Amino acid sequence: MDLESNTTERRGDWMPTFSGGRFWVLDPRADEIHIEDLAHHLALECRFGKTCRTFYSVAQHCVLASYLVAPENAMWALLHDAAEAYLGDLPRPIKQLPEMAAYRAAEAAIMLKVCERFGLPAETPADVKVVDEVMLSTEARDIASSRADIRTWRLPEPPLAQTIRAWPWEVAEQRFLTRFVALGGVIEPRKEVVTIG
Repeated sequence: MDLESNTTERRGDWMPTFSGGRFWVLDPRADEIHIEDLAHHLALECRFGKTCRTFYSVAQHCVLASYLVAPENAMWALLHDAAEAYLGDLPRPIKQLPEMAAYRAAEAAIMLKVCERFGLPAETPADVKVVDEVMLSTEARDIASSRADIRTWRLPEPPLAQTIRAWPWEVAEQRFLTRFVALGGVIEPRKEVVTIG
């Protein structure tokens, strides 16, 4: 594999991925998105801008969300934050700022390629949006910093009755991959890893 080929034709610059490849955040391509990268990157990405009382990964958030939606939307829920594998998880108050329009555009472009890669409809299912809000309320109660006064947060959905307990990142990564396979996803054999640098 020649990593130097076609790099001058790409928009922006690339970042290395866990599997040893390159990913152009501003020029995403479906064939450069790999489930192992999503699982690993999201398992190491902490929710709430790292202000949690304990480490709580985006991967766990996605796995839990996938069990709360209609079965036909479970894969969408599992992958609904896939763009954060490449962009990081920005807290909502920051992400919604007008100054963050470029971030939101990059996130939308990556999600379109995620949908293409895994055969999902381009539009987020309604129940995935609702469950994401339910998860936010539950995580605010169970995971957010104990110093945060969540009574002042604007949380549109009530939390779940059950309490969320954070998993170690390694557990979150494995459960993400296990859920992906259980939902019909296929983990492709690893290709030869190319050393970058």
